[in-house]
Amino acid sequence: MTELKMWIAVRTDIRLSLGKGMTQAGHGYGNLFELARAALPEKMAAYAGAASDGGLVDTGQAKITVAVKNEAALRRVHQEALAAGIPAILVEDEGRSEVEPGTPTVVAFGPALRDDLPKYLRGLQQLKDRSEVETRRDELLEPLATFLAGKVVGDASHLAGEVLDLLQARLRPAVKTDEAA
Repeated sequence: MTELKMWIAVRTDIRLSLGKGMTQAGHGYGNLFELARAALPEKMAAYAGAASDGGLVDTGQAKITVAVKNEAALRRVHQEALAAGIPAILVEDEGRSEVEPGTPTVVAFGPALRDDLPKYLRGLQQLKDRSEVETRRDELLEPLATFLAGKVVGDASHLAGEVLDLLQARLRPAVKTDEAA
C-alpha cells in the first residue's frame, strides 16, 4: 500500500527514559506537522485526512520510528531529508533533566512516500522495543562483568560497573529491518 508517512529517527547512543524519549518524539512530530503544513499544504492535507467540510478524516497518519547510532547519523538523516525536499526537524534538548543542553535527540521528517526517500533514509532500520534492546544488552554484558569481577583485584565491582557503563554507552541496540516502514 502506498501511503504518506512521517518518520522519527532516534539516537541509540544516548540513554533517555521512556518518557523523555516520547517527549522528544512529540516535539519532533509537532514541529514537523506545523512546518510541513506551511511548506506542503496539499501533501499535509492528504496526510492528515482533510475532509471537504474542513474537518479531518482519520487516515491513520502513519508514523515510523527508526534508529540511528549517533549524532553524526542523526545529522545525516536531517541533511538527506532536506536535500530531497522533504520537511525535516532536528530536535535539540533544552537540557533540563536527562541530557546536556543542545543535545540533538531526534529528527522528524516527512510526509513522504517511502519510495520517494533517498536511499540512505530508506535503509534506516526500525527501532525495536526498548525492553528487547535492554534484555539483549544485559545478556551480552553480564558475562563480561562476571569475567572482569573475577580477574580484577581490589574493588572489582566498581571497575566492572565502570566498564559496563562504558560498553552500554557504545553498544548499539538490536534493530530489525521493516521493509514496510
